[in-house]
Amino acid sequence: MQTKPILLAQDQIALTAFASHDKYRSDLAVLNVTSEAVEATNGHICVRVPHSTMPAEDFPVNPSIPALTGPNGKPVVLSVESVKSGARCAEKKSRIPVLGRALCGFNAQGQGVIASTDMESVAVGQTGQDGQRFPVIDKVIPERSGKIRVGLNAKYLKAIADYAMKHGTGHESDRASVVFYFERNGDAAESSACRIEVGLEEDRQLVGALMPIRI
Repeated sequence: MQTKPILLAQDQIALTAFASHDKYRSDLAVLNVTSEAVEATNGHICVRVPHSTMPAEDFPVNPSIPALTGPNGKPVVLSVESVKSGARCAEKKSRIPVLGRALCGFNAQGQGVIASTDMESVAVGQTGQDGQRFPVIDKVIPERSGKIRVGLNAKYLKAIADYAMKHGTGHESDRASVVFYFERNGDAAESSACRIEVGLEEDRQLVGALMPIRI
């Protein structure tokens, strides 16, 4: 059964910041779009943002954008480069909310496609990556539980803080926040990932995991 394509919000498109930019980790230089959320990881930090409630039917029909179907048990895998090229029209400010989104799904050839428009021009990006090597990040992100003091990599802390200040709930009033949960794993506390949460619009959350460093 065919499913509908997915609309990606700006706070999901921005997850390219957490994908790999290492030429030797091309399997992680992607956004992994499932029917529930968009995921990204570079091997050190992994994040997930659920989809918004805006329906794909609101996206303008354009002959330059191919007919797309959504994920149906198989994720739509978009390379970072395809996201940059295909979502560029969505970066422009518009009074029409859907124009700030990008449409993604599979084309007739089974390739992942992302497209955007500002009603004057159209941008389309596509990739042939299948995502078979993308990790199951649900197995990595900890549940909310015990707390512990752990050292974290400042570079990745800055990346998640920059994301929260731009996309998090309260960002317009400088009240955006990042919540961390730490869990002790027996005596191996330093090897346990911490859970990250950032509140987003429409009562959604970015959730993720960040591996600690030795201190």
